[in-house]
Amino acid sequence: MATNVNGLVGRVLGGYRLERVVGNGATGAVFLGRGVDDAVKAVKVLVPPSALSPEQGADFRQRFAREEQVMRSLRHPNILFVEAFGEDTSTGYLYMIMPYIAQGTLGARLQHGPLPYPTAINYLKQLAAAVDYANNMQSIHRDIKPANILIDEADHLFLADFGIVKLFETGEHMTATGTVMGTPEYMAPEQARGDAVTRAADIYSVGMVAYHMTTGKPAFQNPSITGLLMQIIQNPPPWPRTLRPDLPEATQAVLMQALAKNPSQRFSTAGQLALAFEQSLQASGVTMGPAPTVSGFQPSATVGVTPSYPPVVPPAN
Repeated sequence: MATNVNGLVGRVLGGYRLERVVGNGATGAVFLGRGVDDAVKAVKVLVPPSALSPEQGADFRQRFAREEQVMRSLRHPNILFVEAFGEDTSTGYLYMIMPYIAQGTLGARLQHGPLPYPTAINYLKQLAAAVDYANNMQSIHRDIKPANILIDEADHLFLADFGIVKLFETGEHMTATGTVMGTPEYMAPEQARGDAVTRAADIYSVGMVAYHMTTGKPAFQNPSITGLLMQIIQNPPPWPRTLRPDLPEATQAVLMQALAKNPSQRFSTAGQLALAFEQSLQASGVTMGPAPTVSGFQPSATVGVTPSYPPVVPPAN
């Protein structure tokens, strides 16, 4: 990040004193904020690239105002609602205030390996409902990933960070500093190429989250960001059954369709993907039962954290 976010601890933003950092990444940091009435909120402070000129800074604030309207319009049980927006005039930082979901993220749960099928179905159906609602509202998330998916004590799922990637884009998927916006492991091939994205990109990302929940890891991993992007663009995903042999072939086919390189070959909606995933498991005779609690999960308050990668040097051509 372009700043020492710990220096913001103790500052009051929007009526909430920032007590500690609970997560940070390429676009900003998330703090636990406490109000005068002892109410606890998550306060996300956006940190634009330090190299922004005054003109670019003004453009960034205009983008923020536009995305604020979009985020305010998204009212769905599975979308984390942004309660307030503001700017700290002394630092110039923009911020958002959201509910504090202390139980953790899907990313934290997946650190313990693949999920039981009933749990994966439960989460996938909730995620799909949020994505289809937003897509039907003409909003594309662009950065669906386990770290942006919060889960409360009742296993209710909340998708966070709508509009954040679009806010930081500068015509492609990189900021002016060359940092990749959006998380490459879950990014659709067309987005990795810097092409214009449609709802098909979100459906791909939902498919990659399903792949990760099912197999225990995303399909593509590479320590080099450039190498990872090239894998996403060029390579077929590894067959899921090589990672989870008990996975029915029909479910494997569902995941591979969701991750098709050609957007037109994917499911038309995230809901179609979730339904096909559930039906493929049921038709294969997999014992379902109730969705169990994932054992070994340690709560984490991280909200919508985007990992930061080294700058990408564009090819000379």
